[in-house]
Amino acid sequence: VPDAAAGGSGGVAEGSAVPTSSAARARFYTQQRQVETEGVAQARRTLQSVLEVADRAQQVLGLLAVLHGQRNAYRILQSQVISGQAVGDLMAQRFGQLVASDEALSPVVRLCTALAVESGLTTPAAELIFDSNTPGSGSGRSSVLGTGKDMRGFASAEICRELEEQCPAIFQRVDLSYVRSRLGMGHPQRREA
Repeated sequence: VPDAAAGGSGGVAEGSAVPTSSAARARFYTQQRQVETEGVAQARRTLQSVLEVADRAQQVLGLLAVLHGQRNAYRILQSQVISGQAVGDLMAQRFGQLVASDEALSPVVRLCTALAVESGLTTPAAELIFDSNTPGSGSGRSSVLGTGKDMRGFASAEICRELEEQCPAIFQRVDLSYVRSRLGMGHPQRREA
């Protein structure tokens, strides 16, 4: 069998895929190991990407469930908060495109913001529907959400809690100071008798 140093076949016997010299076997093993390691790493990256998309999809569906439970989707879609490009993006993009990346979720974040704003402006009929569907309403829960955002005096605090539970990554991107300013809430809201 020719030796690799003598300019032969690199220590691989003819008709055999296994190297015969120990140096050639070591190189072969290293190459095979590197290919296997790269394959495993690529599979992990792909799986992680799929899991991230699935998580975003689950959160968008959670947002839609909250929106559906509010029974004021038409008013939310007509809101000035979500008008223009965001509505066009929501209507034109496929679901898979909306959940493809965190950046692609921007129109969904606008929808979530509109839901928070419009829920703070509920009509008495919509408020009754929501109160009847809210488990444990009047339970005396804290006004501070799990994210540490203080919701005292916020008419849509229950909606925000539900959004925080159903779609935390989307809700975290909502600018609550913007929501408060849209509701005219620099201070706790006054109710008229």
